[in-house]
Amino acid sequence: VPVSNDVYISYSSKDKAVASTICSSLENQGTRCWIAPRDVPPGAPYMHVLVEGVDSTKAVVLIYSSNTCNSEHISREIDQASKQHIPVIPFRIEDVAPTPEIAATLNVAREGRSVFEEKRYEEALEG
Repeated sequence: VPVSNDVYISYSSKDKAVASTICSSLENQGTRCWIAPRDVPPGAPYMHVLVEGVDSTKAVVLIYSSNTCNSEHISREIDQASKQHIPVIPFRIEDVAPTPEIAATLNVAREGRSVFEEKRYEEALEG
């Protein structure tokens, strides 16, 4: 699959408002985003299209909240990114630790600091 987007936005449907805001902000700055359901063609097999979406991007932005833990789609998206060596950038919107599965997939320990200690959503929007 050729790379046609800069960023794939992975999020729980319960965090749709935040994901849409982040998508709009990135696109206003010239970053091409892939986000469901906007980029899912009508009648297309959903999981197949999600995998193609991940494969067509340079990076995955993971909107991380307590809702992330319960999403089967997010686990598959992160696994697919890992298999394709596509970087995953966690964007924490709640102060919750990653699940062991997501932590292992993302290898969040970097020099003794978790990527989940980075800016929170509200701080990032402020600049």
